[in-house]
Amino acid sequence: MKHLLPLDVNTCKVQPRRFYHYRILVLCMFCTIVYAYLYISITYIYRTKTISMKMDNTLSDLKYLQSNLKKLLRPINTKLNRSTINTDSYEIVRKKTKIDGNSKQLLVLFTTFTTKSEKYVCRNNTLNNWNSFGTGVKPVFFSDDQHLYKEIKEKGWDVIPPTKTAIGVPILKYMYLKVMKKYSAHFYAYVNGDILFTQNLNDTLQFILNSNVNHSEPMLIVGQRTNVKEVTAEQASTFENITKVSKKGKLFTTWGADYFITNDVYPWKDCPEVVIGRRAYDNWLILNARKRKHTTIDATKTLLALHQTTKSGNKEGHTHLNGNFNAQLLSKLYKRINYAAGLTSCTSYITTRNETSKEVQLLQRKIGKACFPI
Repeated sequence: MKHLLPLDVNTCKVQPRRFYHYRILVLCMFCTIVYAYLYISITYIYRTKTISMKMDNTLSDLKYLQSNLKKLLRPINTKLNRSTINTDSYEIVRKKTKIDGNSKQLLVLFTTFTTKSEKYVCRNNTLNNWNSFGTGVKPVFFSDDQHLYKEIKEKGWDVIPPTKTAIGVPILKYMYLKVMKKYSAHFYAYVNGDILFTQNLNDTLQFILNSNVNHSEPMLIVGQRTNVKEVTAEQASTFENITKVSKKGKLFTTWGADYFITNDVYPWKDCPEVVIGRRAYDNWLILNARKRKHTTIDATKTLLALHQTTKSGNKEGHTHLNGNFNAQLLSKLYKRINYAAGLTSCTSYITTRNETSKEVQLLQRKIGKACFPI
C-alpha cells in the first residue's frame, strides 16, 4: 500500500491536466477548420460574382479599346512623324489629329433605377429609347444589383457599379467622374431613369457644340421636363410617337431639373457628395454653376424631355427616405442657400428655334431679379 499511494497521487494530479489540455487543443483545431471552411466558402461565392462582373466590364473595355485603337496610337505616330518629316508635314498631321478628335461620341447618357414592379413599362421604355440614338450616344447604367446587371447588359447598355453613401444611394459626382474616365465624349449627362428623348436632343447638342460658346470653360445644360401620365410602350416606341404624346402633357415647374448635361471639362471633382433622387441638389447645381461663372444654358424650348409619370406622381423625390439628405449636407457646407437662384429660368443662355428655318439658336438671357442673390 505504501508503494501504490504515491503512484495514485501522482496519477490524480498529472493525467487529468494533460487530458484537459488535449481537449482544448482539439477544440481549437476544430474551430479553426470550421472558420477556414466558412471563410473560403463565402469568399468563393463573393469572388465568383465579382469576377463575373469584372469579366463583363473587361470585355466592354476591350471593345472600347478596339474601337479607339487608332486614337490611342496617334501620339506614337505623331512623335514618329515629328522626327522624320518637315514642319509643313507636321502641320498636316496636327490638323488631322484635330479632325479625328471631333469623331468622339457626342454624349454619354447615364442613369440608375430600382426594380419596382409599377415602374416596369416606364423603365423598359427608357432602355429602348436611349438605345435608339445609335453610336453617337452611349447609354450607361449604374448598379451593383446582379439581376439588373444581366438584364440591362442584354439590352446593349454598359453597366458600372456606383459609389454610394452610408444610406445606400449613389453619389452624383462619382457617377460623372467614372464615365468621364471611361468614355471619350463631348458631353456627359445624368438623367432620371423615367425621361424619354427625341432627335432634338442630338440637334440641340450638335448646335451648341458648333456654336461660338467657349467650350474650354465648364458648361451646364438643363431644362424643364414635360409630364405625361402612364406612357405606353407603343407611345414610347419612336421619336415621332413621343413627340405626339408630349402634346398631351404639361411642362413642369422651373424648380425641377431632370437632366444635367455637362461638357468634358466640368469640375465634378470639386462638387460636394450630393446624392441622386433626393431634393435640393438640382437647384444647387445650377446656382453653383452660375456662382462659378460657368456657361449655363436652358434648353427647354428645343429639347423635349418627356417625363413618364406613374402612380408615384411628379414629386416622387420628396417621398423617399432620407429626403433631406442633400439639403442637410449643403446647409452644413454653405450655411444659407438661395435655392431660387438655381431655377432653370436663371441660366445665362436659352436655346430657341428660328421661326422660319426651324433651326436651333442660342440667345443670351436677361436674368430676372428673382434669380439673385446667388
